[in-house]
Amino acid sequence: MISRKMLWVSYVMSTLTVLMLLFSGMMKMVKPPSVVEGFALVGEPFHMAVLLGALLWGGLYLKDERLRLLIPLRSE
Repeated sequence: MISRKMLWVSYVMSTLTVLMLLFSGMMKMVKPPSVVEGFALVGEPFHMAVLLGALLWGGLYLKDERLRLLIPLRSE
């Protein structure tokens, strides 16, 4: 059984992931000058991909009991 707190945290993590992906896609389509210059200088930041992946997998981990059984973070 999943607690309400874990379920809400998983929803927040999943929502943040979707919002970040939408914002990134929107900025790439609109291409404001500051964003274009920023990407030309440093490229796509690698840490953002890691953050998105961690948020996505964290939300799934909290939401799905089968995944928690497959990858236990603590022994009981």
